[in-house]
Parts: sequence; structure tokens; C-alpha cells
Amino acid sequence: MAKKKTRKSSKGKKTTKKRTTKKSSKKVSKKISKKLSKKGLHNSRNSAKKPKTVFRPKLFSSSKNKVCPKAAGYAIGIVWGAALFLASLLFYFTGTFADFFLLAVASVYPGYNPTTFVGVFVGGLYGFIDGFIGAYIVVWLYNKLRK
Repeated sequence: MAKKKTRKSSKGKKTTKKRTTKKSSKKVSKKISKKLSKKGLHNSRNSAKKPKTVFRPKLFSSSKNKVCPKAAGYAIGIVWGAALFLASLLFYFTGTFADFFLLAVASVYPGYNPTTFVGVFVGGLYGFIDGFIGAYIVVWLYNKLRK
């Protein structure tokens, strides 16, 4: 049981103040741990709930030394699409950046023109699709030959 201590305030009135004991501090710590466990921040060994997991794409398949072709396709597709988009955007604004490279790419991708603003987005889309398909095929072949 908490003991009450009386003392006079600066205005002359008697005030009571509770002394905290071990029991009341345990109650407070239990309340705090309940709040933290609801938010998924409590890290106790006896905790029955698992911590919230963060989305992590699978790079490797279930069997050993196999790479997931879909994850590799997305990764390479995003990188190649972003690179082509940025190179096309810089060429659109400057007119001289990577001109020979982009003209070579324009000869491979039908409908891609780095001199128009719509062509910049078309180049990024072509780059993503090309990178995805290329990486998917390479990783699929790697997994087949790895057996």
C-alpha cells in the first residue's frame, strides 16, 4: 500500500503526495510494456506474439543456390529502365548527352525517339520491359543449368 506524506504548500494549504512503492512501479511498467507490445516494439523473451515482419522480396527460391527469376527481372528492369529514362531526359534538355548511345538504342526499340518528351517515357518503359525479360531469361537458364 502506498504511504501518503503530507506537507504544506507555498500557499499554506496541506497537500498529500503518494510515495511510489515497488508494487505501483510494477503496475506502471506493465502498462508501458502492454502499450509497446501493441505497437510491436516490445522485445521480451517470453513474448507470445511474433514481431511484425517487414516485406522482403525473395531473391532466392526455396531450394539451395537458386535465384528467383521474377525478383531478378524486376531489379534489372527497374535499373535499366531508370537509366534509359534519365539518359533520354538529359538528352532531351541538353541535346548532346549520350547522343550516339541513344541513337543506337532508338534503332533497336521501335517507336522510341529521345528528342520528344513522350519518347523519354517510352524509352523508360522499353528499358524496363527489356531488362525484365533479359534478366528473367538469364536467371531461368542459370537455375536450369545449376541442376
